[in-house]
Amino acid sequence: MIDWLVSIPALLREPETRFSLSLTGQVVLITLLLHLIASLLLGYCLSKKSFPGRVIIDLLVTLPLVFPPVATGYALLMILGKNGPLRCRILARDVSLVSEKHPDTSILNLIPVRVVSITETTSPGNVLIRLNTNGTILLALITKRSCHALTLKKQMSVWAQIKSVAVLG
Repeated sequence: MIDWLVSIPALLREPETRFSLSLTGQVVLITLLLHLIASLLLGYCLSKKSFPGRVIIDLLVTLPLVFPPVATGYALLMILGKNGPLRCRILARDVSLVSEKHPDTSILNLIPVRVVSITETTSPGNVLIRLNTNGTILLALITKRSCHALTLKKQMSVWAQIKSVAVLG
């Protein structure tokens, strides 16, 4: 028998796994419900012979089916790019720093950055590190102890590890 198959029941008993599966199930059900409602409304609207805005709705529904994937990718780049209307929000507390890139980490979002400034915060044990990655500024809130352990200085190259992100409009 395959070894990994035997470990599945033990894995399913772990609270983190059960929480992850539960959260995934909730997201699936909510997404399914929202898509069902939207598709029924769109189907009903498009089944009518004519109403104000029918041509625009028909175009919006049909366009993704006929638009080449490269053009779709370019449009997403324009929307989500550096000067686009949507920005990626990364909280300073969700950024950790390492001096070298490590392959053995649970944080998979690794970005090479350069230290711009190190500023004291109102919290006595923390410092705010201002980082630059290809012209984009990123902030990291770390402890003074970590700052000293990494021997951080201006213009020093380090790796930012980003725990989570949110897309904002």
